Amino acid sequence: MERAETHFIWLIRLGVLRREVDGQGLTERVRLTPLGRSVISRWSGEIPRGGLRQRLPEAVLRHWPRL
Repeated sequence: MERAETHFIWLIRLGVLRREVDGQGLTERVRLTPLGRSVISRWSGEIPRGGLRQRLPEAVLRHWPRL
């Protein structure tokens, strides 16, 4: 569960997702932002995985953002 939350936080920081907030400020739901919708609209089927050259720098930035 913690790993999923970490991925949600990363996508929120990228600007692809945003958290829904209820009247008390508590939430477990997320929504796509307009940027997220435009990114996803490029694919009609399954979203392809990035290659190692794309994934490695993203993984480093995700886990050590201040390097």
